[in-house]
Amino acid sequence: MQLPPSSPSLATPSQSQPRFTTNLNNQKLLTKLAEDVQNRNLSEFKNEVSTLSKTEHLNLLRLYGYLENQDEKIIIVEYVANGTLWEHLDDMYCRKKCIRGDELEMGERLDVAIDVAHAVTYLHMYADHQIIHRDIKASNFLITEKLRGKVADFGLACLAEEVHAATHISTH
Repeated sequence: MQLPPSSPSLATPSQSQPRFTTNLNNQKLLTKLAEDVQNRNLSEFKNEVSTLSKTEHLNLLRLYGYLENQDEKIIIVEYVANGTLWEHLDDMYCRKKCIRGDELEMGERLDVAIDVAHAVTYLHMYADHQIIHRDIKASNFLITEKLRGKVADFGLACLAEEVHAATHISTH
């Protein structure tokens, strides 16, 4: 089943509306512009770039590049066509955006959940530098054209070594 394209979101309210482009291989890319690069947003930008550049997995959003020029910060990632899992689970959103019969079926929801579990397992156990995402929620899971799940938004992620060294972790 093909879902209607929704407004893609990378689920980061601190960033402006994503822009779309294609590269030389005709792949669709998403360009995220950081609006306010002061304090927290700057650290989230750098954290997302750092984390995505250290990982590569079928179920993780792929980083193609980034640009950091004075106050201008841009991340270029793969375009994921069908929006977030939250959008497809939220009844009010789906009533407005989904065509009747195009909601995710239970088996498709399970496939997305398994994809997310594979991604998180990879981050926690198999990545060269083990990573803790720290922002696992339905709005951070993107759904591909083939209805597979991808984990996105690594602004709050940290290396596992940092978590084990800390006595207290706060994500406020």
